[in-house]
Amino acid sequence: MAQTLASAATYHGSPPIRMVCSPWLLAAGLRSIRDGLREGFFMVNGDILTDLNPVELRTKDLPSLALVPLRSPYGVVEVDTDSYVMGFVEKPQIHDRCVNAGVYYLTKDVFDYLPDSGNIETTALPLMAKERKLKARNFRTSFWRSIDSHKDIEEASKEVRLAFNDKF
Repeated sequence: MAQTLASAATYHGSPPIRMVCSPWLLAAGLRSIRDGLREGFFMVNGDILTDLNPVELRTKDLPSLALVPLRSPYGVVEVDTDSYVMGFVEKPQIHDRCVNAGVYYLTKDVFDYLPDSGNIETTALPLMAKERKLKARNFRTSFWRSIDSHKDIEEASKEVRLAFNDKF
């Protein structure tokens, strides 16, 4: 993803990539880059693995966020209308529900919604959504994995090998 963003920055004449480490998408972390921005910018959570192309989030005028299908943390039992068990599916993707993938294209307008402190996912983004100033794009076929625990790291390493045919 860093290569994709770097080539997009070069192509569009944007400033170089700047990494800001800020736990939990804190407003303070975003404010620290405000003065160096000319226009829109990308933000990516540090606890995900993905191959989605963030450049596809870029819009003319509105911020946007990436969505991916909700993945059940549990195996699912399939039953028919007579309650007979038809089968089992281990941790399926639930395609009619999406989650925030933690990849964003934001405009400078986001700074108008930032609180003094707090996580932008529970403060600024909901306010922007309420005012219809936030768009979304669904990346249904992209590889995406959240890494929240040691177990997730182990599972993700297996998934990456499978998804990318042992290229890594």
